[in-house]
Amino acid sequence: MLSILQREYGALRQKGGKPPKLTVQDKLSITLKYLREYRTIDCIAAEYGACKGIP
Repeated sequence: MLSILQREYGALRQKGGKPPKLTVQDKLSITLKYLREYRTIDCIAAEYGACKGIP
C-alpha cells in the first residue's frame, strides 16, 4: 500500500511546490489510525505535531 502511494504522490509532486510537513508513510498511518480507532482528527494531529492549537 505504501509503495503505491509513494509512486502516485511522486507523480503528483513532479512540478514542485511547497515541501510537505508529513511523509507519505505518516499520512497513511494517520488515515489508518482514524479508520481503525475512530480517534478524532485533533487527537491524531496533536500526536504528529501537525496542529497549532494543541501543544
